[in-house]
Amino acid sequence: MHYLYLTFSWFFGLVFWVWGVSGLRFDIGASLACIAISALLLPPIRDFTYKHTQRALSTGTRGAAIFCLLAVSVWLTPQ
Repeated sequence: MHYLYLTFSWFFGLVFWVWGVSGLRFDIGASLACIAISALLLPPIRDFTYKHTQRALSTGTRGAAIFCLLAVSVWLTPQ
């Protein structure tokens, strides 16, 4: 089951990173929110952050942050 979660983290982390980087020329606010979501999902970034701060976000906290950032991204996207 651990490998399934890891696979989903990598997949959606890369999807949001590509979405954020490709949208930088159109809307910077929504793109930065997508890049922040990818930072919360990608395992190397989480490991790097934990190594330097010795603090890890729980799965529920990360999920809530991703949900809020996704709402911000949708809200900042021009119609």
